[in-house]
Amino acid sequence: QFGRQMIEDHAKANQEIRRLAYSQGVELPTGIAAGQKEKAEQFSQLSGKEFDRAYIGYVLWAAYQRRGGVRARCERAQGSTGEAMG
Repeated sequence: QFGRQMIEDHAKANQEIRRLAYSQGVELPTGIAAGQKEKAEQFSQLSGKEFDRAYIGYVLWAAYQRRGGVRARCERAQGSTGEAMG
């Protein structure tokens, strides 16, 4: 159920992004990165609660990874300007 809702939500968001990109003359990529394709294939083998658990775990892991990247960029920015970022 969660997975189905995510698919619907992402499909709507992608449609809006494509509409905006087209209106601005921006060409979007047509495929997905190799790592994303591999993960999609893994998820396609799952269903129900098994899919939900795996997907939520992946989303949390990805958010944690991005948070570390953002923190590192903020620390570098603070170091180069000598000011705290708010």
